[in-house]
Amino acid sequence: MMLILGAVDSLLMFADNLYMEGDPYRAILEYKRVLYTLRTEGRDTGKLYSRVLSKVVEAYISLGDPAGGIRAMEYWGVRNDPNYRKLLGTLLFVSGEYGKARRLWKGNDTLEAVAGAMLGDRDAYRILGKPRGLKSPILAATLSAVVPGLGKIYAGRLYDGLYSLAINASLSLGLYFAVKDGSRVRTAVYGAALTYFWTGNVYGSYVTVRKMNESIVLEYVSRWLPLF
Repeated sequence: MMLILGAVDSLLMFADNLYMEGDPYRAILEYKRVLYTLRTEGRDTGKLYSRVLSKVVEAYISLGDPAGGIRAMEYWGVRNDPNYRKLLGTLLFVSGEYGKARRLWKGNDTLEAVAGAMLGDRDAYRILGKPRGLKSPILAATLSAVVPGLGKIYAGRLYDGLYSLAINASLSLGLYFAVKDGSRVRTAVYGAALTYFWTGNVYGSYVTVRKMNESIVLEYVSRWLPLF
């Protein structure tokens, strides 16, 4: 038994070194060797097994391959391990499967709130606290509807907002002169173009703020994720 534990310690140290040196792919292979050794010795539910499995999941995430981590959990995971649901939920969360992660984390108020925040559940902030810098997509769209580009300026994208303002102002001016000159063709062209760019700007302002909020919330809630 001491010989086996010594071999496990050596494998684990080697895997840790590979991971720290920036080679997560080879580290995963070595971590799986450790898992295999522990499993064959019937130590699946031990703390060491859980720690190694956590490192496998972390390495897959660092590779940008949460799907690989999910497959590893399905094969190597021990479902009566208290960390199993946390780790699998983390992989689903990183994959953008916030609803599935939330269901898997049911019973853990903090992790449920983490997934809930990404799903737009305002009640989640009662547990986690509200991140700074969030803005209203509706207000951004409204501002751009009144003054094209203003919504993007509100979102912090000054140059995009000024660019949108310039385009819509130019089209509005063209439409004004087309109507004044009585040109139906030019009026139709400028009217269609103005409608297209005005609508796109309103929608774009809404989407810009939504994506900005998602990034802020994701960075804020990630501190509560297992492994992070």
